[in-house]
Amino acid sequence: MTESKTDFLLGNGRIIDGLGNEPFNGSVLVEGGRISRVWTAGEAIDLPESIRRVDVGGMTIMPGLIDSHCHISFDEPSSNDELFFHRREGLAAIIAARNVQKLLRAGVTGFMDPDSLGEIGIDLRDAIEAGIIHGPRMSVGGNALLTSVGGTAGRLLPDEGRRGYGKIVASRDEIVAEVRRQVKNGVDWIKVHVTGLAPRMRCQGELQVWSYDELKLVSDTAHELGIPVTGHCRGASSIRDAARAGFDLILHATYMDEEALEAIVKAGVPIVPTFAFQANLADYGEEVGASPSLQELFKREISDSAVMLKRAFDAGIPLLCGTES
Repeated sequence: MTESKTDFLLGNGRIIDGLGNEPFNGSVLVEGGRISRVWTAGEAIDLPESIRRVDVGGMTIMPGLIDSHCHISFDEPSSNDELFFHRREGLAAIIAARNVQKLLRAGVTGFMDPDSLGEIGIDLRDAIEAGIIHGPRMSVGGNALLTSVGGTAGRLLPDEGRRGYGKIVASRDEIVAEVRRQVKNGVDWIKVHVTGLAPRMRCQGELQVWSYDELKLVSDTAHELGIPVTGHCRGASSIRDAARAGFDLILHATYMDEEALEAIVKAGVPIVPTFAFQANLADYGEEVGASPSLQELFKREISDSAVMLKRAFDAGIPLLCGTES
């Protein structure tokens, strides 16, 4: 074995292996920044004396966590107005660089940031991979694709152009051009805001603001260039159409009906429910000035969606953890 300064042994810990087994006592060898071997308690460990040993008796050793839904460049905004009109991109980049270090200290060793302010996500990922910034492995999107109806920011978004984390597209040509532009710039994912909020909507959840044909065009264009697609979907029809259009990951997937569940299961597309965000706002929203009506809305979203998400899981659909932090 070739030794390096990053080789060390974590000894006498309580190990959670991430494979569904019961925790057990043992030791873990890390070589070159990767776990290379695990011993159970009582097994003989034959290693050179030069290997650094760390006794972690009474502590737990476990694999790094993966957060499948972060917005690392948003930090902690009080509103979309703050994000769109009161954030300088350079300062947001510096804050994001600090935030990835917080994630790492929390035990997160990999995360997905599906959309960011400007092109911060791409640059931050590249800085981490180059060793300039210490942070988890990062998979990123560019600007979320929106129609002129908007997303969850409503009328704060313009009818065309780019603002904050979003790019508004208004035609098939614009959709194709923006997907290609983002791929050229180095995204790992294309994100689509499939649902949004409108003043007089009458649907459960959010309003679907993309047609099936538009979603299929995004999916086909990205896939032709080897890039997967994820969608923000809060509503049954949006989940159904995103799954049928070939999306590779669905964020939220709340308010599913039978038709949406059938489409998800048939496509085998994973889901990131992201209930941590709703639950935190529902339980502690008054501390950040959230309205009681918004807290109640998020409580209902969880209770109204949990059964269908459980059915999706029971049918073999992976449910991934995401905090939207």
